[in-house]
Amino acid sequence: MEGYYRLLYFVIGLDVSESFSGASIDSNSSLFNLHHLKALNLARNSILNFSFPTPIAKLCSLIYLNLSQTFNPGHIPSEISQLNNLTSLDLSYSFHYDEVVPLEFSKLTNLISLRLSGLTLESPIALRTLIYNFSSLEELYLDAPIEYEREGPISSSLSKLFQLSQLEELDLWYNAFVGTLSSFTWSNLSSLRMLDLSGNQLTGTISSSLSQLSQLEELDLGYNAFVGTLSSFAWSNLSSLRMLDLSWNQLTGTIPSSLSQLSQLEELDLGNNAFIIDLCNNKLEGRIPSSFPKLSNLETLKLCSNNFGMVDPRMFKNLKRLATIDLSDNILLSIDTSDLVLSLPRLHEFGISLSNNKFTGEIPSYFCNPRLGMVDFSKNQISGRIPPCLAELDSVYLHENKLQGSIPDTFQDGCGNQLEGKLPRSLANCSLLQVLDVGDNQINDTFPFWLESLSHLQALLLRSNRFHGSIEQHQYHQPYSSFLRLHIIDLSSNNFKGRLPIEYFRLLKQMTVEGSTVDSISVMTSMGGFSLMIPLMIRNKGQELGYLPTQIFYVNCIDLSSNQFSGEIAEVIGDLRSLNVLNFSHNGISGEIPSSFKNLRDLQSLDLSNNDLSGEIPSELASITFLSVLNVSCNHLVGRIPSGTQFDTFNGSSFEGNLGLCGSQLHIECDPKQNGNNGAPSISSQEDSSDTNFNWMFVVAGYGSGLIVGFVIERYIFSRNIYYLEKIMNMIRFFQGNRSLRTQRGRRRN
Repeated sequence: MEGYYRLLYFVIGLDVSESFSGASIDSNSSLFNLHHLKALNLARNSILNFSFPTPIAKLCSLIYLNLSQTFNPGHIPSEISQLNNLTSLDLSYSFHYDEVVPLEFSKLTNLISLRLSGLTLESPIALRTLIYNFSSLEELYLDAPIEYEREGPISSSLSKLFQLSQLEELDLWYNAFVGTLSSFTWSNLSSLRMLDLSGNQLTGTISSSLSQLSQLEELDLGYNAFVGTLSSFAWSNLSSLRMLDLSWNQLTGTIPSSLSQLSQLEELDLGNNAFIIDLCNNKLEGRIPSSFPKLSNLETLKLCSNNFGMVDPRMFKNLKRLATIDLSDNILLSIDTSDLVLSLPRLHEFGISLSNNKFTGEIPSYFCNPRLGMVDFSKNQISGRIPPCLAELDSVYLHENKLQGSIPDTFQDGCGNQLEGKLPRSLANCSLLQVLDVGDNQINDTFPFWLESLSHLQALLLRSNRFHGSIEQHQYHQPYSSFLRLHIIDLSSNNFKGRLPIEYFRLLKQMTVEGSTVDSISVMTSMGGFSLMIPLMIRNKGQELGYLPTQIFYVNCIDLSSNQFSGEIAEVIGDLRSLNVLNFSHNGISGEIPSSFKNLRDLQSLDLSNNDLSGEIPSELASITFLSVLNVSCNHLVGRIPSGTQFDTFNGSSFEGNLGLCGSQLHIECDPKQNGNNGAPSISSQEDSSDTNFNWMFVVAGYGSGLIVGFVIERYIFSRNIYYLEKIMNMIRFFQGNRSLRTQRGRRRN
């Protein structure tokens, strides 16, 4: 490295960005002998030993210094303040966010560009001190690290900014500034092209004085608490605007037609305007302005979560670059897209979301157009049969409607409807299929042995249908490759019979390793401009855990309840060491509870109720630390109920209906003459109790190029939890979505 710098002694510009990792740059480095150097770029290197104090002041000719993303564990060198000729300084994400920006930087009076993203200032007052002498500043990036909040009133921190008449780019994203914008005169910043105040705590109306910034190309005021309407703002003055983000505020009223005069607009986000206070969405209503066709550069249009009742598709016909239309969560009754897909050539890239509206009747045939990449009809009142031609589209979402009839061959989503007939055998060709959920329909078929060769299949949910027959060896059986990666199996509420499928239990390798996790099953997946949640309902008895979409779930579940299975529970179940949920209730299973259950250390819920089990409850079950739900009621169990640890928390309803059981949980004393776990009950009275059905709700999604089949959610549970679901999802989008957005915008600006 040193010889390299000696060769470059007379060089005036040195760019070694993204060139090395773990290099050592100490005070004796030849780098500091390059006295003619005017531009130095060390960005995006992992400099593990950048020792300070540093003689960087020797590079007195420097006018450009970029140390961004160098991931330096040391201190921010105050010696940089001695580089009097410096006009551009970028230290973004180069030091730990606890490192305080030296106020000596205020001596760099020739600065034109200052980027300190991801770094910390001592206080809001420090911002005013830092920029006090920067009269020539054109770019200022002070977006805070996500782990740190700069708190303080905007009036005390930004007043000096309005004297920087040369400023062209101002980024103060996520600084926790509070206050309003109306008290400032923005006319002094007449050269401003980019303004980002998103992710703060700004309130009041959007100041009309912002319309004086006629050179603005990007305006981001999202993730604040602005109120009022958009109609009073003179949008026509911002004729150069290419990006406008007002999302996650509390704006009300109608979308003004004046927005259509922004002929250069490429990105427009007006969604979700109630994040700060009550998580309500916007209250925009009426007709969408017919003047929108003037926005010829628009690529993404999100009008979701409002109260629009009518849309004229002709308003989109001149938006040739439009690839995403999101009209979900409104009150639309119909929309004719027959001309829409023909006039918008880029719709095949993403598509249109009409989810959660008021659509009724059958699916119009004009949606069967391969030029429409994706259409989301979910959560409406659509009836009739699924048009087979919809299979020509890349993705179609139809869950939570009133569809009937059989599932067309090669079609993939139709769950939570009234579909009947057999499963399409063509699903066996979906080699990347990860999730198959056809629950809550009327499918009449045998167990889909023919799916066992799908090596990526991780969740199989067939519940609440008319599946029948036994699950035993068959002509398709592949003994060493059957469902190897399955970790969610729900066959409940069908007509399966015969012995439990022991041969398959032996092959569930995903569940045999204690503490194992599944492959990248995540909370959300993004499709174009849409954020899609794919909920899987795992039914069980016990307490309701609720909807927890902020987590990545590693769930291993087997639910064979409410069928006609018989025979004994094999000891091999004890080998499924990472099993979390096991439900064999409401069958005809006999024999004893296997002692091997003691190996199920990760088990959280066990339901064996309403069977013909006999014998004693193994005392080893009391050692399962995480067991929070247990139900062995309505069997023929005898003896003393184990005590200690988790068993002391279960009430009598977990054990009732077993006349031979005794113990404190049933308030039945055991015969003191009997030792150990074999005490017979001395009283026959038991407290009356009733079972309550619960639902464990998990959000899972496919990843990468994996396919997803089936989406279903119980309406009564969803309605009860939707407030908290939206609240958590909004927080995810705020912290994750904005971080991603900042990365994308940073690349574009650089």
